[in-house]
Amino acid sequence: MEKADDDIAKQDLVADRLIREIFEKSQAYGVPAFAWCRLITILAADVRAVGPGHLAASRGLHAASDVDRLRKLVADPALLVLSSQAECQMGNVGSNELSYRSKWWLNRGKTMRVAYVTTYDPSDRNNWSGLGHAIMEAISDKEVEVEALGPLQTNYEMLGRIKRKFYRILFRLGYEYEREGLPGRGYARQVSNKLNLKDYDIVFSPGSIPISRLQSHQPIVIWADATFASFISHYGLSQSLCGETVRAGHATERLAYNRASLLIFASEWAARSAVKDYGIDKKKVRVVPFGANFISPPSRHTVLDSIDRRSSNRCQLITIGVDWRRKGMPRTVALARLLNDRGLPTELTVVGCYPPRTYSVPSFVKLAGFVDKRTPEGESRISELLLSAHFHVLFSTAEAFGVVFAEANAHAVPNIASDIGGIGTAVANGAGGQRFNLDSSLEEVARLNAATTRAAMGSANWLQRKFVGVRGCMFDSAG
Repeated sequence: MEKADDDIAKQDLVADRLIREIFEKSQAYGVPAFAWCRLITILAADVRAVGPGHLAASRGLHAASDVDRLRKLVADPALLVLSSQAECQMGNVGSNELSYRSKWWLNRGKTMRVAYVTTYDPSDRNNWSGLGHAIMEAISDKEVEVEALGPLQTNYEMLGRIKRKFYRILFRLGYEYEREGLPGRGYARQVSNKLNLKDYDIVFSPGSIPISRLQSHQPIVIWADATFASFISHYGLSQSLCGETVRAGHATERLAYNRASLLIFASEWAARSAVKDYGIDKKKVRVVPFGANFISPPSRHTVLDSIDRRSSNRCQLITIGVDWRRKGMPRTVALARLLNDRGLPTELTVVGCYPPRTYSVPSFVKLAGFVDKRTPEGESRISELLLSAHFHVLFSTAEAFGVVFAEANAHAVPNIASDIGGIGTAVANGAGGQRFNLDSSLEEVARLNAATTRAAMGSANWLQRKFVGVRGCMFDSAG
């Protein structure tokens, strides 16, 4: 009996310490006191006193499973914020009722159910280059059940088509109907009806549009690569879109961000825009980079084996992109020419696009054309080309993130890239490759490229080995 009491006392001490840590972290993340008090009370119903002045866990919190739940909250600030914000939203509910998020924590052994909201069919890899499908697959595991609530119907779509033609013909401006309030409210009604059919724990969307007008008691999470403000500014669309679309776009974005409990962006660049352009609290913004979008990525053994088989007498460059100008293909060709002129035999493979008809293609450039990575054959072909390359080069003039950089790293291929947009997160200098300013001279780029390539060729491609597993499968950003 004494031993049992000692064990309970020890668990009480551990629980008391964990509750203190949760309180301190809650304060750091700006979580109101009543929210975390309710959270702890729900996790262990017999907590007599939980507060800044008196933290004493009763014997109702001595079970190992309860302490384990507390440890998980302490270890994961994002979950702590989500959980507490869910309690904020349910602050007027009686103490015997549980929010969706707390139900999940209380029943930790049960599967979490996520409503995955998109306007399109996320199972179709033709949409958004397959990223919507990849994100859905990435967040699914044995403890998370993801259910797609898309595609959604666009109300009064004919009206949007008429207005699009009106702006294009009369003003030569672009118009995006889906950012307007009318379709937004239609999306919200459809999603709300679907949410009522099942008991979901979280609403998750890889975009702001379908949930911007959604009224939901479940926490809303958004994971995106750019904000509307950063997108139109970075891609030079501010002047090519009509004023109606620009105003609607900002309004939709602001509504969605204010409704969300957690905003996840693929880059620091996009996260900064959410805070600066839409006044979003930093505490609910996180950065989680995208990973390689491959259904069947190469194994570590395959990658290591390919490194040893890469050419030892010729520098193999590869560049992948579908827009010849925006992806900076002319500059990449110029770099390959400079390396050849410097005495380093170099060959460049261009994947995804062709140059203008008037462009004279040098003999050291191979045009692979468009390769559809959404098919098994296309994915295998791109993987084959990457496995034979020393460097992936992409001098984009605009880029929200660039999943291709993670795909190159997944094949142990360092990146040489422009330092713009979200590339600052996609390519970490010295870890994922090297970024250069748009106005950097090719001489500077060539010096690094020539030196590292010769070193790699002369020492079993040590440089490429450094990048094995820098970023693997989709959203696996662990190195």
